[in-house]
Amino acid sequence: MNEINLTLGAQVHCQDEEVGKLAKIVVDPETKQVSNLVVEKGLLFKQARVCPVSLVEATDSDEIRLSSRSQDLADLPEYKEVKYERPAEGWSGNGGGGFNSAGAQFPSMGGYESAANTIRETLHEGVPSEHVVISAKTPVKNIDGELGKVEILRVDAITRQVTGLRMREGRLFGGETDIPGHLIESMGNGSIFLTADDEELEIQNTQ
Repeated sequence: MNEINLTLGAQVHCQDEEVGKLAKIVVDPETKQVSNLVVEKGLLFKQARVCPVSLVEATDSDEIRLSSRSQDLADLPEYKEVKYERPAEGWSGNGGGGFNSAGAQFPSMGGYESAANTIRETLHEGVPSEHVVISAKTPVKNIDGELGKVEILRVDAITRQVTGLRMREGRLFGGETDIPGHLIESMGNGSIFLTADDEELEIQNTQ
């Protein structure tokens, strides 16, 4: 199988120059297909662009090469995260809505009172709303708990479907551990969930 390795934190190069690093990977959770990459540039004042995964020309362990020129990235959507709070389901109070990251209140069906009665969420602007965003902070979990954090997503070069992942800081094995794609049950903004429990993963790791 012809695969590409999308390493979070890898340097991203266009045809003419380096343009930043791979900060996030955007995935359709229904098909487990990668749709976009979020390329981040800058240290103090970060700007991120959403690049179609179809622009990936080649990858290695610490570099991703795109088929476009650096000036073309300016025309791509900008990626932003907007954090807000909304009332927990089933709760109502006096006043409406919650507050976004800028402190502005927005309307909703319930009220806003305290952290105990609210749910904190993040909107991912610049990517399809039904897709999920995977970062180096995304935990890999199974029925027994958290196993580690995502380091690499392996993707079929033609279909763009996730074929596996590598995680770091493994609870069971330590260091880095490869997980085949058939063990990935679901992918979400909050975590990646595996079908295998700890015992099955230990057997998988020894094969």
